[in-house]
Amino acid sequence: EGAAAAAERAISLGASDPRALYLLGTALIRSGRREEGQTRLREFGKADSDRQEVERRYRDIDAISVAAIRTLHQGNGNEAIQQLNRGIASYPSSSRLYMNLAMVLSRVGQHQKAVETLESMLTRTNEGRFLIHKNLAEEYKSLGDTEASRRHRQIYLDTMETEFLRYATK
Repeated sequence: EGAAAAAERAISLGASDPRALYLLGTALIRSGRREEGQTRLREFGKADSDRQEVERRYRDIDAISVAAIRTLHQGNGNEAIQQLNRGIASYPSSSRLYMNLAMVLSRVGQHQKAVETLESMLTRTNEGRFLIHKNLAEEYKSLGDTEASRRHRQIYLDTMETEFLRYATK
């Protein structure tokens, strides 16, 4: 009973570790509350499955990114771009793959395409926007558009300060 109560407290406090569900489920079963315990164990199974899917997704994105960067360093920028585009097709919500694509495009001198990729990120994500603007400032500078470069640099500075303050207060 004590273990069940402790696990229930952890869950009610917002513990994100699915093991609390497992502990609660097994404690409930051992204390004779079989149906409640099985319900919690099913919740654990789903939460654990979701966690494993997220981990697999991160591993896949890491592998795609590393392979593309390695390919770029071997001197094959076009293949690196294709690898990242295939990765984006598989994981269209991955900001990291888009940012890596913009970086590779920039490295191979395709600054306009890098700008298009970065601009598309602004409509897709609210996280790390200051980095997007920082890179846009550099890309516009490479294209010779000093006004756009200045504008994005200012947005970068303003947004960076806001995002850092937001994280500092968490």
